[in-house]
Amino acid sequence: MISRMCGEVDVETAGRSHGSDGAVTRSVSRRRIPVLTPGQVRTLRRWHGLVLYEELRAVEAALPGWWELRQFRSRVERARAGFAMTSRRPSGADRRR
Repeated sequence: MISRMCGEVDVETAGRSHGSDGAVTRSVSRRRIPVLTPGQVRTLRRWHGLVLYEELRAVEAALPGWWELRQFRSRVERARAGFAMTSRRPSGADRRR
């Protein structure tokens, strides 16, 4: 479905044939292929997505993780600080020898 929404493009293929008299004939044929196959849509790079807007061509865009956005930076730093405090190794008897 998404593959169809991305549309199709014309691809030109050049051909050449040789006649019995040695003459060369060149031709160009066009065929329509999908911009992205379903397999290509499924295997987009990590943290990338497709932007589809009205009649414009589909665009592959890098998607930032929510933790990279400025408005969430303070929450991320607090969470990291809290995680660092809880992930410290206990001392004494719990250590492996």
